[in-house]
Amino acid sequence: MGVLGLGADSARDGAPSAGMTPADGIGPSAGPAAPPPATSFAGRAGSTLASAAAQARRGRRALSLRARLLAGLIALTTVFLVVMGVVTTVVLGTLERDQLNAEVKLASRQSVMSLAGGPDGFAVAYLSIDSHITGTLSPPSPAGDALLAEAQALAKLPAHDAYAKLNSMASATQPFDLTMSGSPTVLAAWRNVPASITKSTHSTLPPGDAVILVGRDASDASSNVQGIVHAELITGGALLALLAVCGNWLIGRGLAPLRRMASTADLITRSGDLAARMPDDGARQETGRLATAIKPCSTGYSSHSTPGCTRSRRSGSSRPTPPTSCARR
Repeated sequence: MGVLGLGADSARDGAPSAGMTPADGIGPSAGPAAPPPATSFAGRAGSTLASAAAQARRGRRALSLRARLLAGLIALTTVFLVVMGVVTTVVLGTLERDQLNAEVKLASRQSVMSLAGGPDGFAVAYLSIDSHITGTLSPPSPAGDALLAEAQALAKLPAHDAYAKLNSMASATQPFDLTMSGSPTVLAAWRNVPASITKSTHSTLPPGDAVILVGRDASDASSNVQGIVHAELITGGALLALLAVCGNWLIGRGLAPLRRMASTADLITRSGDLAARMPDDGARQETGRLATAIKPCSTGYSSHSTPGCTRSRRSGSSRPTPPTSCARR
């Protein structure tokens, strides 16, 4: 009975019973139980470090705020210049074309004697409907060669078919584009000259009904437009270069307060210098309001923290304690 009681008391006191070995983890040779592994904390720490590294890599690849602002400013200005250039080219080209049409229409209505010699750079060709004789009244030119080739093609047709072909291209004195193989496009107009007028031309035209073709090189309408486009390209390139230089300087001046605030925050965070203060650029500016909003953080630290450093509980050594949160006052 004494033995049994001793064994029961021993079991209650945590002593090993018969048949139990130290390997079972109950005997006195077994050390204290190991704490459970901090799997969740390690996982969270690892994921935090991985995300921080990924953000750092993305930050190295990303453009700075200054570069993004300058690129956006240059891109917006480039789009504006391109749109203005296209609108100017289209509008000016239309005006030049309308002006050339009016000049060709006016030249086709002039008298035969006024057309002789090619006034104002116009080319003039004629076709005698009765004798099928063709010729030019202006000095040789590519536009005159195209008009003469068309007159010779009309001379091979009967009078009725020749007039039908002319009317299919345009009505009398109305401008149309004449394109011949190997010749530039000519903006031309035609009109009929009755026999009564050909008699008074002093042999300028053969007797009988005739047709006069008046035209000018169609590229004359775009010559001024091309000059303006070249001027716009040169001016736009110079403006973009000036914008890149001046815009970089202006954006740098605008972001200077943010750089100073970032340097102050980095100084407080890295060295624990709680005496550093945010620069004040005026409460009316955005950077000034931001500095005013951040100031309570540093002043709160300096008033609630020991000016030097805090002591470690284990080693008793002093070490600087950087701020980690903003204290409300």
